[in-house]
Amino acid sequence: MLEVFSRLGSIQVDPIAVAGRSHDLVLHARVAGYESAWCDVLYEHGEIFEVTNKALSLVPTSEFPWFRLGIGRKGPRFHAGVLAENVAVAERVLGLPRAK
Repeated sequence: MLEVFSRLGSIQVDPIAVAGRSHDLVLHARVAGYESAWCDVLYEHGEIFEVTNKALSLVPTSEFPWFRLGIGRKGPRFHAGVLAENVAVAERVLGLPRAK
């Protein structure tokens, strides 16, 4: 699956599932025996991440350096404010890598 992500670069995520979630449809057409839980496993293991790339997309973690600047574009004051408003969520998210 990571080979497909690497070849395509990113796969757009659409939470509305009329015929299926868009990333699942793309992967099902390209990966024999694809199961939707596989993306969750890659995400949990840090092999892919979500980023806005014209739309919300799943991208291989190896591509993170290309997105780092855009992710931090709003600056530290913005991020500090978001964290201050969402302390419980931030603590839970930061605790995930520590739990593994």
